[in-house]
Amino acid sequence: MESNIAKISFSITSGAEESFSDINPISKLTIGKFKLEYEGDLEGESVLTELRHYRHKSSASIYGLELVTGVINGRHGSFVVEHKGEFENGITNSLRTIVPGSGTDELKGVTGNYAISSGSQEKYDAVMEYTFGTVAAV
Repeated sequence: MESNIAKISFSITSGAEESFSDINPISKLTIGKFKLEYEGDLEGESVLTELRHYRHKSSASIYGLELVTGVINGRHGSFVVEHKGEFENGITNSLRTIVPGSGTDELKGVTGNYAISSGSQEKYDAVMEYTFGTVAAV
């Protein structure tokens, strides 16, 4: 399988995060729901649900699932991206991995990942490495 590179930019167009469990006065669990827009080699939009465990105000573990619908270098479809990361002193570091088997339409068989390391900003840039494998018959 040949590896491909996609230069992508995304912005959060709407969203909110709310606490659903206060563990103690400084630690809590939150859920965030966001909409994103993608530009570059990946054009499209997504919905993201993200869980966070704040150990204190400026430190959290992050886990999320994002459904991306769009076009990667001319191929249309959708796929799910798993987010795993950390938030520390205003900086988010996360690895985002395309969930194997989640691709639809012309994106069936897509796998890949990209990393994000950034603070709060209007637009985020990343380089996604991806491949298309074989799709098992159902």
